[in-house]
Amino acid sequence: MIILKDLTLENLFGDEEVEVDCPSCNKTFQVEFKKVLTPNSSVECANCGQEIVINHDETTEKSLKDADKSLNEFNKSFDKLEKAFKKFR
Repeated sequence: MIILKDLTLENLFGDEEVEVDCPSCNKTFQVEFKKVLTPNSSVECANCGQEIVINHDETTEKSLKDADKSLNEFNKSFDKLEKAFKKFR
């Protein structure tokens, strides 16, 4: 269950799976998003065991930064809304 407090990309999408292509055996396999979220992290190919370092291109980096910024703004707005509701109690 997602709680609308302190949202991050990891707690929203961390368990979702993304496809990774192995440069060694050319197989595509699934890994959890949280394992590729951090640049220069590594995953192991499910087929051949090759360690694959995850590199983010400029577009991916910008998208992740923009998403983090938006989630931070959402979290701040949610905190303000929560404080406003507490005043009415």
